[in-house]
Amino acid sequence: MTLPCDKVYDDHNVTVSRQFSEQITLAVFAPRAKVCRRVVTGTRILPARIVPPTNEIRIPSARMEIVEWQCDPLLLGDAPS
Repeated sequence: MTLPCDKVYDDHNVTVSRQFSEQITLAVFAPRAKVCRRVVTGTRILPARIVPPTNEIRIPSARMEIVEWQCDPLLLGDAPS
């Protein structure tokens, strides 16, 4: 039998929690990079720009990775029973 639980993903962490009663909830936190695979799916170029109104501070162009996180199956809770 599989017990229902909540899984919450953010940019840095994964939280798996289960409420057993009004007074008892068990929550487990883990760094997302430890339990999921970071997969680069592409890149994009951020253009150089000048910070107004100074016209002196120039931020150079930069390459930014486009990523997705593959976290399944995390504790097999999403698998059909």
